[in-house]
Amino acid sequence: MPRRATLNKAIAKPGQVWGPTSPLGVAGDVTGVATYFGPFDLFTRDGIYLTTLFKDDRLGETGPEVINAEAFAGQLIRTEKSGRYLLLGGDTDGRITELFGLDSVKRFGGTYTLSPTDVQSVQSAQDE
Repeated sequence: MPRRATLNKAIAKPGQVWGPTSPLGVAGDVTGVATYFGPFDLFTRDGIYLTTLFKDDRLGETGPEVINAEAFAGQLIRTEKSGRYLLLGGDTDGRITELFGLDSVKRFGGTYTLSPTDVQSVQSAQDE
């Protein structure tokens, strides 16, 4: 969803991405985007949603879980030696945030069929 269209949207719920501003790069099998209101959303390289980092700055909170500025930059890295995942980003504070659990993401076997009815249900829910 383009940034301008997000200005009047409610606070994004997990899995909703409002106003992506910049890619975070690729670290192992993980990638992500920074978003206009501060959260960073992470996905597998093939697009499966993993998590949202940081809170939306419109909540009016402060602290280490809030960027308090539009997020237009960031870099996701996985260190070569230790395999640690780090997010380099923030505002004027230039944060380095270590991300735990990304090395334990497991794929499940099986298949999934997405029907036209499923697509319509998702589109209706997104319009609410």
